[in-house]
Amino acid sequence: MASAQEVLPRESGARRLSRAGLRIFVTTFDVGFLVLATSLLGLALAVLLDGFEIADTEIVTSVGEALGSALVIAVLGAFALGVAVEGPLYRGEEGLSISYLEQAVLRASCLLVVGSGLVLLGRLLDQFTADLPAPFEVVTTFVVTVGFAGLTATVVLGPAAVWAIQRLAPPGLWIELEWPTLYVVWALSTAFIFML
Repeated sequence: MASAQEVLPRESGARRLSRAGLRIFVTTFDVGFLVLATSLLGLALAVLLDGFEIADTEIVTSVGEALGSALVIAVLGAFALGVAVEGPLYRGEEGLSISYLEQAVLRASCLLVVGSGLVLLGRLLDQFTADLPAPFEVVTTFVVTVGFAGLTATVVLGPAAVWAIQRLAPPGLWIELEWPTLYVVWALSTAFIFML
């Protein structure tokens, strides 16, 4: 039977990893919703410009449809932005004593969970948009694309980019660059996958 001294370090290591995993998950969740929010707000602007025939995206057929759709999409984008900024986005991994490898594995795992959740959310919303105007089908496509980008390219490039920032940035500065780096990687991955 193991003594209390042998079990205690193992529990503190598990506690340390679970605390780090929770912080990384919250940051990843917030960044995912930030990417979704900017995508939806950009779509609302594109729908509005298409409605007034300033840009020709062929998403809407009338000004009324454009105004109504853009308003609802902008509200959805603002909601996603509100969800993203309510979390402790700036807290990061400062003060956590985990290795770079542990951070990368935890971040990749969290990206898989958040990406899967967004894909499932997009598929769930897809059932309700069949009778709605065409821009709402694009909304569900955006949600699925953001989730799919989190599942694929961002899983590899996100932890690698954050690791590079941790190694190259001056001490203390990488904490401020952590989530913007993940955001840029995720947003570019989303744009690339959406264009495919």
